Amino acid sequence: MIKNLKPTYEAKDEDEESYSYGCYDLNATFDFVNESEESCEFIRCFVSVNLPNGTTLCCSELDDNDVSIGQGEYHEVGLSIGPVHEAFLKGFEMKDLTVSLIVNAYAEEFKKLGSWDCPAENECFVVEEKFEFGDFARIDGVAVRRAKNNEYDQVEFDGTAQIVLKNLTDSEIPWGQVKLRLVDKKGEMISDNYHGMPVPANGLVKEAPAFYDVKPSQAKGATLEVSASCYKTHLGKFSEEASPELNEW
Repeated sequence: MIKNLKPTYEAKDEDEESYSYGCYDLNATFDFVNESEESCEFIRCFVSVNLPNGTTLCCSELDDNDVSIGQGEYHEVGLSIGPVHEAFLKGFEMKDLTVSLIVNAYAEEFKKLGSWDCPAENECFVVEEKFEFGDFARIDGVAVRRAKNNEYDQVEFDGTAQIVLKNLTDSEIPWGQVKLRLVDKKGEMISDNYHGMPVPANGLVKEAPAFYDVKPSQAKGATLEVSASCYKTHLGKFSEEASPELNEW
């Protein structure tokens, strides 16, 4: 659920030379409380600002997958909504506006696909195993190729060999992510990279290793760890409204 929704605005910019002259800058903070029995690992927030006559002035959104909210725990969220120009407020004041917030919460399905020896220069590996995420997504194997070391004598990988996460459904997966870590013999991380995005219906998200400033000596004896996440299990939709208050800072 949403608690303590507090939209605030800053007094309009009176500097005629400023690009934001005559604008009020809106922000919002709130607490999201996880009341489900599962841990919440992803929240998707949508906020809009509306005139009393129903006209929507602006909107903003925030995807936050850097959370882990257990049952009964809360997470503080801050949103930048954006500017509202005074010209739109004819006959109204800022306190007359309504800020509407919608939050969708999701649980994560995480899979560690495996750890493999880092290929040598100009070598590759292909893992044919399929990795299922319920019945809604799948990775059909792992393909990685290490390219020739670059002109700075740093490790390079070939972007044409990719780990591909497939959405098998007719609805969007709100977030899918593939992550790679290069780990040395001691288990210490040398470098990592990941790519995540909403995955359209029957769509794909891909990622290839792209480790920067890694010397060939560091990659010798190292392992490549591959994992992926899907945020599909819906834990609920929550909404709240409030009027903005002047920020006294």
